[in-house]
Amino acid sequence: MPSQRRREGQDPGEGPGPSGRGGAGGGGGGGGAQAGVVQPVHRFALAQHLMKHGYMTEAKAKEAFERLTGSDSDSLFRRLLSDQNREMAPLNLQVRTLKYPVDEQRYVGFVNTHADAPSKLGTRYTVQEREFFRMVMETIALDEAARDGVGSASSIHLLNMEVRPPTATQQQDADAAGVSQAPAAAAAAAAVRMTKTAKEAALGKLVADGWLKHSRGSGAYCLGVRTFLELGATLLDLPDLPDDTRAAWQDLM
Repeated sequence: MPSQRRREGQDPGEGPGPSGRGGAGGGGGGGGAQAGVVQPVHRFALAQHLMKHGYMTEAKAKEAFERLTGSDSDSLFRRLLSDQNREMAPLNLQVRTLKYPVDEQRYVGFVNTHADAPSKLGTRYTVQEREFFRMVMETIALDEAARDGVGSASSIHLLNMEVRPPTATQQQDADAAGVSQAPAAAAAAAAVRMTKTAKEAALGKLVADGWLKHSRGSGAYCLGVRTFLELGATLLDLPDLPDDTRAAWQDLM
């Protein structure tokens, strides 16, 4: 059954949050949040903090908010994020929040709402690495043994996967995303079989960038926070996604 397309993550301003006290004074150079008022300098400073880190737990984002404003009000924090989203909408940027199924913590992160899936990996990934990640992502997402939306794949399985050469459409997507490979070099790289060493290096980058999460104990990989934040709709649109996994993800995102 085709899936109903949903947004990746949730607009943090949706729904009322519990009321809290608005502190006076406080750092951030712009004074505290007084009488439920968030100053523009607070939005700017928190946006800079989030952009620097890409994503973080909601608890850490609230700690930064309290340092900036002197307030620990949850409703004021969510109002700031909602105001930030209105300001960034023309720039195709959004702050999203979601509950990560692996550790069940809530995360906050910046998302480019305009870029397509290949573009979101950035220019530091080759066309071959992008195709490898797509295959890894689908393998983990379609794990029939997933519990509560958490699927996984062993490192042995991932390293033994045969990376298919990119299709013409995938190559065009990579070109549009600005992958820094000359056409001849890209074609040559795509024609070469991806080695185990290259796959290990790609997995390391994907973990470091938050697209995947690696368990050193089991050696298995699961989807990372960034994949859920930025590629949630892509995941939910997978035609063979197990029903239990789809239901779990729809509740989290």
